[in-house]
Amino acid sequence: MTGTAGASSPNLDLSGRKFLTVQDMARMVGVSTTTIYNAAKKGRLALHDFEGRTVAKAEDFEAFATTQLKAWTPKTKPRKASAARAARSRASWER
Repeated sequence: MTGTAGASSPNLDLSGRKFLTVQDMARMVGVSTTTIYNAAKKGRLALHDFEGRTVAKAEDFEAFATTQLKAWTPKTKPRKASAARAARSRASWER
């Protein structure tokens, strides 16, 4: 499956694993471990202690990751900011 909006799950290779470490989860979706811990603090992902390791159930992580998918849209920059950057760039070349 692809990681597009409307897909039933992101393209996560869980390789039959039942539990994932915070580091594994962060690596899979390309975010920092802090992002995973913040999601847990907000109640979006349940984390568990297992013999001193912080883990999540693979099925819980997959459900969490799926809910985070949103359709990508390009961000438009305010015209003032773009004009200011262009002016600074021109000025640097004129020196």
